[in-house]
Amino acid sequence: DGEGPIHHGVCSSWLSRIQTDEVVPCFVRGAPGFHLPQDPQVPCILIGPGTGIAPFRSFWQQRLFDIQHKGLKPCPMVLVFGCRQSRIDHIYKEETLFAKSQGVFRELYTAYSREPDRPKKYVQDVLQEQLAQTVFKALKEQGGHIYVCGDVTMAGDVLKAVQLIVRQQGQLSAEEAGAFLSKLRDDSRYHEDIFGVTLRTYEVTNRLRSESIAFIEESKKDTDE
Repeated sequence: DGEGPIHHGVCSSWLSRIQTDEVVPCFVRGAPGFHLPQDPQVPCILIGPGTGIAPFRSFWQQRLFDIQHKGLKPCPMVLVFGCRQSRIDHIYKEETLFAKSQGVFRELYTAYSREPDRPKKYVQDVLQEQLAQTVFKALKEQGGHIYVCGDVTMAGDVLKAVQLIVRQQGQLSAEEAGAFLSKLRDDSRYHEDIFGVTLRTYEVTNRLRSESIAFIEESKKDTDE
């Protein structure tokens, strides 16, 4: 019939089959390292496509509260959101626009991957094409923080994009760019709240680090050539 195979969701299909009184094992996974910096004056770049925007809502709500009720003037943040189409799943659009009007955000960027009559664009594309100088200046010169939330594949792509930005903008070698990113992690300035099908932080983190190392090695080969 031309429709192709039917793919059933893992969790949703299981939930639809269980009995009414069946126990559903679940847990809440905390992210103690995924909070706004103590200093509100340092720049923050938030990257969260799809449901990855969820934790950032608390970020902009907190900043809005600080501005309206505490009289603070924090450094405006940059939000990079991604979704399929502007009319279908651009969630919190009005809320983020209002927050921007109040000084919470300096800029709002959205990458649409399935927008009619437009080429596909993802959050990592926005970083490289529109925010390269902003990202490098924030991380290298201003002591800024970068936050990434979403699935493990996206997080790996964003990591590669940031590494490339640092290398090109700073005119660094692959080794120097890799060391810079490692230092950001060690200093708790590169924050990730990522998920995959396993939801095991150890596995996800190691996969990201492996991809990072592979990217650096590939960059070294390109340099040698």
